[in-house]
Amino acid sequence: MELFKKMKLKEICEIRTGYQGKKEEGHMYKLINPTDLSNSGLINLENTKTFGEKEINPKFILKKQEILFKAKSSYNAVSVFKGNDQNIVPSVHFFILNIKDNFKKEINPEYISWYLGEEKAQKHFKKLATGMAMPIVRKSDLEDLEVNIPSLEVQDKVAQVQQLFLKEKKLLEELISIKEKQIKSVLSNLVN
Repeated sequence: MELFKKMKLKEICEIRTGYQGKKEEGHMYKLINPTDLSNSGLINLENTKTFGEKEINPKFILKKQEILFKAKSSYNAVSVFKGNDQNIVPSVHFFILNIKDNFKKEINPEYISWYLGEEKAQKHFKKLATGMAMPIVRKSDLEDLEVNIPSLEVQDKVAQVQQLFLKEKKLLEELISIKEKQIKSVLSNLVN
């Protein structure tokens, strides 16, 4: 692979839409909604809603190392699914990106996820988004995004630094939450 090249996302990823079918009562599948994916790219499966007693088309089920892209939102959060749960189904608010087989050894999905979340890509999506109340990124606009592809070594470094940053951010958010509870308790005890 060259030191650096540009490719359209549709050249390197298969892109499909999240589940838009009927959500019958049941507990067979967990549905990821926009609120389950933070702007930082963290997927929270603790409060996901369940549905279905019958099998749905397997193309809607999220697989390990697939990229989840929030297409219907004011911020297009992105994440790589790392879980092994076979019953996670993203809602229609998402696109699911899967690195094509012929690029799996050359392109790190964590790098693509990072790239889609970066300012340059986010500006591209905001410029092209449709809808007033809730901006929507069309599949064709996602497909036509040009992605800078450096060597796999550089991609891996970018992905590693991004993952460390996200872990640190999560820990800091937890620390802030604990500190906030402590301060509220101290202040409450002073007045009561």
